Amino acid sequence: MLIPMGGFIAAWVYPVYVNLFNKETMDVRRATEVGIVPSPTEKELALQPTESHAGGEGDVPIVEERV
Repeated sequence: MLIPMGGFIAAWVYPVYVNLFNKETMDVRRATEVGIVPSPTEKELALQPTESHAGGEGDVPIVEERV
């Protein structure tokens, strides 16, 4: 019973330690925008090359596909 109890205590102490003494570990995970910023719609992606040709520069922008 000592080994399972040690695992239980470690699983309980780690989140307390991170929240109180090592906050940078958890704050790094908040710097993402995945799922927060909406991805462009198909219409916006289709209009992007048309708008770039209207400028007359002739460069076609590279559109990265977001998954």
